[in-house]
Amino acid sequence: MSTSRAVPEPSGRMQAESCHGHRSLATWAPLAVAGITLIGLGLRLYRLDWRSLWLDEILTSQPAHLGGPADVITWSQAAINQMPLFYMFTWFLGRWGDSSVILRMPAVVAGTLMIPAVYLLARDLFGTRAGMVAGILAAVLPFAVWYSQEARNYSLLMLMTTLQMYFAFRSVKRGRIFDWIGLAAFTTLNLYTHYVALAATVAVALYVLVLVTAAALRGAPTRAKVLVGGLLGLAVIAAGTVHWRPLLKGGYDFALAHAHGHRSLVIGIAIVVLAGGVILCSAIWRRSPWLRSAVTAPQSRQPLLAAATGIVVALAYLPWVHSLLVFLGRPDQSVGQIHLEHPAGLSELANTLAALSFSGVLLVALVLGLGVVTVWAFRGKAAESALLLIWLAVPSAVFALTAGRNALAVDPRYLSFLVPAAIIVIAAAVEALIGGIQSLAATARKSWLSSTRAGGIAGVMAVGLLLTQAVPALASTYSQPKNDYRAVAERIAAVSPPGSMIISVGNYADWTVICLQYYFRQLRAQVEVVDGLQVDTYVADRIQESTGKVWGVVIFPSAQQVALLRSHGAETLDFVDATDSIYLVRPSDPVPSPTAQALALLRWELPLQPGLEPSIAALETAANT
Repeated sequence: MSTSRAVPEPSGRMQAESCHGHRSLATWAPLAVAGITLIGLGLRLYRLDWRSLWLDEILTSQPAHLGGPADVITWSQAAINQMPLFYMFTWFLGRWGDSSVILRMPAVVAGTLMIPAVYLLARDLFGTRAGMVAGILAAVLPFAVWYSQEARNYSLLMLMTTLQMYFAFRSVKRGRIFDWIGLAAFTTLNLYTHYVALAATVAVALYVLVLVTAAALRGAPTRAKVLVGGLLGLAVIAAGTVHWRPLLKGGYDFALAHAHGHRSLVIGIAIVVLAGGVILCSAIWRRSPWLRSAVTAPQSRQPLLAAATGIVVALAYLPWVHSLLVFLGRPDQSVGQIHLEHPAGLSELANTLAALSFSGVLLVALVLGLGVVTVWAFRGKAAESALLLIWLAVPSAVFALTAGRNALAVDPRYLSFLVPAAIIVIAAAVEALIGGIQSLAATARKSWLSSTRAGGIAGVMAVGLLLTQAVPALASTYSQPKNDYRAVAERIAAVSPPGSMIISVGNYADWTVICLQYYFRQLRAQVEVVDGLQVDTYVADRIQESTGKVWGVVIFPSAQQVALLRSHGAETLDFVDATDSIYLVRPSDPVPSPTAQALALLRWELPLQPGLEPSIAALETAANT
């Protein structure tokens, strides 16, 4: 009898202590999250202007000078691989200038807001404690901080994907109309943030489809469940094997033909078709009591809301379908950018994970967390675990189908929308560890070591161990430079008289023009930048009339160009940036004429770039007139 009475006591005490601990944690969690968010903001503002803008960030400055949102959309479409939402913020802030701090501020704000967003999602999935761990990691993870300090849309992509998943989970669990509206809104915003959001949206669609269907079939006969499950499986297989671009292009071309070539009418045709479908459904609704009873049944509410959400998102994205087709038709603007000398393998996968900040202890925690989440999927947390597993697995499958083994070496920034999921998976591992320690403490029945105290100690130690990996790595990133166009521009401006010119040569000469023009404008330096391949008679005359120095710039030189740059010949290497990517050269011999200086630089590069011959001819003609 004494034994039978003693058995439930530890369990009851553990439950009481756990409930008390969770209540106290939930009480001060909002204040703690606010503090963590402020720390995250400080980490994102720290040395924000220390690094030079690199090419992509400088391209972000262009929308700041556009006339309005319509121009931003046109600019994004012309760029082929860009979506307009982030650049709307750039345009809005453009009235205050286009300095590096202003250009990076939208990313700082989005990256900071990601911290409470990750907390909220992790809290809803696995509890307040897991939310706190996830929020701390989101605040200090080097990858998240780095892209929160870059004037590009990746921190916004992480934020929007997190909120998209948050409302997807709340929609299938609670089913409130507000949650479905939130899912539609943030799915649309995410789709207009970056093209890779399509992969995240496919994951959300599959998650909602599976969970809503399972809820609707609860209590149905086994035969019906098997039939519906088989149909869904076939639909998923078909979706993965169908070549979507020809199908979309065929439908779009058909609509465009009936719109007599006017793209704006395509949307009108789609609306007319949708309106016709609504009218037809209304007629059937009025004439079919069975349909009315089926639709108004409680189990039909969620499927109808899910379908309505899908229709709203599809209509919101419809105006961008043409741009999507253009993007899909340009693999060189997406996965076609991956160029490897050998097939990708485990080493490339390890490098990609490390670039995402998942190495060492964080990588071990991630692997353990995946195991924990997989187990929890079969132990009462199916909806919670499925969200993370589908979030990670479906986009990975999309990349694998698109790029094959090369997907292992994809640029990590294109995987940024997976980072919040990985953070929450790590938080799940910590939560499982704390739960296990609490169970052991309750079993031990030591008066000095309650389960709550043991869990708190385990949590602090686990988070501390993760921070020993993340914080030093974060500290090292603050001294890691980007391509330093600012230093090159400052060097030229400091030693050149007004009216000096830059001739960019090499394979990326147009990039040099864009980047140095931006910084000379920031420095208010009277220095002109010219693409060496674009020297025509007009440019040659301007060089002939100039009164300053003529410099040459090569970026990302090949091995042959590096050998030529470091040789002692007609040119002298004057400056190399901190990333060893930008080389500034000048003629070795002092020649008074700017045209002679330009000719010396172009003739020096000519053996490696025969396309410079017309430019040399134009300069020679100008010199002889």
